[in-house]
Amino acid sequence: MMFVGVDAPAGLHSPAFLPPDEAVRHTAYAMLAGFVAAQSVTR
Repeated sequence: MMFVGVDAPAGLHSPAFLPPDEAVRHTAYAMLAGFVAAQSVTR
């Protein structure tokens, strides 16, 4: 489990929530790092 903070003008549960592209990129990097780490542990 991991948590990635997002600095967006609207809150997470707001219908206006739209994270900036940089936040999406950081989330993708964090998920990729988690995937790679899990692969090295399961082998």
